[in-house]
Amino acid sequence: MRISSGIYKGRQIKVPPGIRPTAERVRSAIFDILGNRVGDAALLELCAGSGAVGFEALSRGAKRVVFVDKSRQCARVITLNARTLDVSLGDRVSVVCADAAQAIQRLGSQGARFDLLFIDPPYVTDVYKKCLPYIGDCAILNPNALVIVEHPHKHPLTQLANFQLIRTQRYGDTAVSFLSI
Repeated sequence: MRISSGIYKGRQIKVPPGIRPTAERVRSAIFDILGNRVGDAALLELCAGSGAVGFEALSRGAKRVVFVDKSRQCARVITLNARTLDVSLGDRVSVVCADAAQAIQRLGSQGARFDLLFIDPPYVTDVYKKCLPYIGDCAILNPNALVIVEHPHKHPLTQLANFQLIRTQRYGDTAVSFLSI
């Protein structure tokens, strides 16, 4: 898997076995839609897998990314990918090995705030249905923040808690929905 644009353009990152990473064309389309919102943004990537979306955001100018995945193997691969890209852990990058809903609560209690939140749960689960209420309740989003959810196009987002659906784009079997609070 490679980074498609920005300072890390063309650089390879590893993908843990059994993970379905966000396809390059879908990542590119998401960042084309986001445009200038990425520069200097703080991004939370839930169900991060390889961290492809977060590393793409860093490559395009995001100031900070927090990667969350409940798999220790994914957390290790994200850490390895950060080292491969020569991104230091700490100030700009954090890796949290935890359930997405628990991580949201923990980050909220620590006062963390994000401009962008990306969630790409495994397609066999409805993690977003569990997480969206926590996201609103924990006040981890800055004003005018966006939540981006990757999901199967055959399963449109429902149960949006207090979020408003701004737009949904389809890319083959994949849909990407943009939400605001």
